[in-house]
Amino acid sequence: MNEILIIIGKLIASSALLYAFYWLVLRNRASYTLARAYLLFIPFVSIIMSGLTLKVLPSNLSMETITNNAAPKSETTNAYTLVYNGKSKVLQKVNQKELDEISLEQNQEQTEGETAPFWGEDTGKTFLLLLWGIIALVLVAIALYNIGCLYLMSRRMASQTTPEGFRLIRSPQVPVPCSFAKTVFMPTNLGDGKEDLILRHEKAHIRHAHFIDVWVMELMTRLLWFNPILWLTRNELRNVHEFEADHDVVSSGCDMGVYQTLLLAQVMDNGSYYANGFNHSFIRRRFVEMKRSTAGTLGRLGKFGLCLWVVALFCGFTFAERDAGAVKMAMPELSEPQMFVIEGEVGEDTHAEKNFNIYLADDYMHIDGKKPVATVPVVDGKFRFEIPLTKMTAGRLQSTRKGSPATDFFFVPGDTVHLFVFSDFNQLVPAYSYLRKVARSIIALRNATNWESPHLPVVKGKKWEEVTSLTIGYPQISVKEVIFGKNETVLRIVGDLYATDMNIRKDSYLTDGKGGKYNLRRVLYGDVDKDNSTDVRVFGGYYAFDPVPEDVEELNFMAISQTRQDSIDMNGPSIFHIKRAPKRDPQQPNFQMDITVSQGIGDSGYLIELIDEPTGHIHQIADIPVVDRKCSFATHVDEPTMSHITATFPDGSICSAYVWFPFVPGEHATVKVMNGTFDLTGSAFYKQWSDADELEENAKKHHKPEETQILLLDYLKKHVSEEGCVMRYWQYEVLPREEMLRIIPYKIKNGRFKKFFEDSEHQISRIS
Repeated sequence: MNEILIIIGKLIASSALLYAFYWLVLRNRASYTLARAYLLFIPFVSIIMSGLTLKVLPSNLSMETITNNAAPKSETTNAYTLVYNGKSKVLQKVNQKELDEISLEQNQEQTEGETAPFWGEDTGKTFLLLLWGIIALVLVAIALYNIGCLYLMSRRMASQTTPEGFRLIRSPQVPVPCSFAKTVFMPTNLGDGKEDLILRHEKAHIRHAHFIDVWVMELMTRLLWFNPILWLTRNELRNVHEFEADHDVVSSGCDMGVYQTLLLAQVMDNGSYYANGFNHSFIRRRFVEMKRSTAGTLGRLGKFGLCLWVVALFCGFTFAERDAGAVKMAMPELSEPQMFVIEGEVGEDTHAEKNFNIYLADDYMHIDGKKPVATVPVVDGKFRFEIPLTKMTAGRLQSTRKGSPATDFFFVPGDTVHLFVFSDFNQLVPAYSYLRKVARSIIALRNATNWESPHLPVVKGKKWEEVTSLTIGYPQISVKEVIFGKNETVLRIVGDLYATDMNIRKDSYLTDGKGGKYNLRRVLYGDVDKDNSTDVRVFGGYYAFDPVPEDVEELNFMAISQTRQDSIDMNGPSIFHIKRAPKRDPQQPNFQMDITVSQGIGDSGYLIELIDEPTGHIHQIADIPVVDRKCSFATHVDEPTMSHITATFPDGSICSAYVWFPFVPGEHATVKVMNGTFDLTGSAFYKQWSDADELEENAKKHHKPEETQILLLDYLKKHVSEEGCVMRYWQYEVLPREEMLRIIPYKIKNGRFKKFFEDSEHQISRIS
């Protein structure tokens, strides 16, 4: 229902702003033609504005966790403990009949103990739509009835044709002069002088096709009956019609005094509203308009202001929310549930483990750890848990033994993870495809929620608007925010997309490059000296340090004390550099990629990932769908950056094959996906890259290794001036890099790929 109320509010607001501009700027100054067009323009443009600015969180963002369905029978156990509604029941050799009985019992208990609210979201939406439809239908029906009556009356009465081709009906049944379409209705009790002036007035209505304006506005007003601004617009349009007709009569040479006297004599209000009547405007305002008409005096500056106002208003309603919300994307969801499996093994030192509790997270990956959804037993040192899911959630596995460690990780439909349980820690062994799916879902969840979760604390203070961080060590933790409070400086630290843990040491501290050291004081949200929970890894944990001066531009985060620097590779993350980056305006894309999928290939979309050189950090930047076997992607890159392009399938799985090449500013890549291969082409750089790739593939296929090396070296020497060929050789290390450095010309080594060569030369010198 909220989305309908949003549309109604924006519809009224946009039409009110449009009408306000007319009243303040155009009224009495714009020409009658411009005024009519603008007033007719209001209902249609306000509909477009309100419809295009509707932005709501996707309905499938709400992750429905399955807490009442038992997992299928375990392959390694003969017993299973199901926990639901606070009750436990041990199932021996679980079968479908027992599961159905439990499910039925649980549903009955829920039905007895809970009553669904009568006024739900869908009920309110349905009521509003029904109310709108009934009232609109009644109002439109009334209008059609009155129009039908006028039409029948015009058909039944005798008429004559005027020199202009209009039908003229004179009848004592006509109380007030009016026009309907191209028919003029006149009373019979008018004198010749009066009738002539009235005919001029009504013919002006017909000549300017005012009846079309009337019918269109009547229809829109009745369909959008809840918008009071449209009723005002409707009345003002009628006034403009009368002003324009009066102007034509006066301009035709009649005496203004005589015409105004006639208007006074004809003032009454019992004509049909669906015809252009002779007295539908305020008489005083019509007299003023005749004597001091300023219609048509709107100059070029005013017309320019009109265009500027409409464009600004349209952009404001259409693009404001889209810019603020970035790209909204719901988590990938399967049409049919797939099984997530945990295969566990207990170490020899922990054979005392008997049972493990399973907990599930809410929509924001937060686990409260109070009520397990299942308890699985350990049999012969092994346990197994299965649960059907349609989208990724998070879960916790913890032994029922008091004081045992808990392991939080992501439950991914269709995947299996292996968990080894020891006395003081648990080790998760996931597949790389599992990590790719987790990364994809985390990015989608962050985008869909704009990085917000109801579980996060509110931290006040001055913030760095843009933050960049580079991690040295493992895992690759990064900083989302730096907040300068009155008494402490808070870092919002998030986990790496491809890491299964996130550990912050309690002896961590910050340095500012000028000798300043700022120790970790406390944790606002998260944990220290142990792996953080899934929601902290997704949305970030808040860690408070000694107050740092606000004028610093760069900080270093030291996760390990200086006395332990010798074990930097074993106790990460060791260091990451945090910089205050200037806020950058949105930049136009300078790289374009088009993908075409061959017939028979089942790719549903593609994951776009960029790779930092030389750290190897991977960043997913896009998840684009395939439509009609095609998709396109455009982005801005400051410098050449290596990328992974990987296919996704309709069942949520991610292809193991990928194409790997650099995104280069100013270039255009074209990728054709065929059965098992990627054909890369496009601008000159990518054609050179593709030719070098094809040469290497054919050489390895048809020649011995020593012959292949000779062919590759000869090809490089012949094409060493081609940047695409050189970079294909360099990135795939087709030849020893020391040898290639002696061949590659200075111009390419110091060109736009300079960073690639500098990093590699530094590594080569260190090895030497």
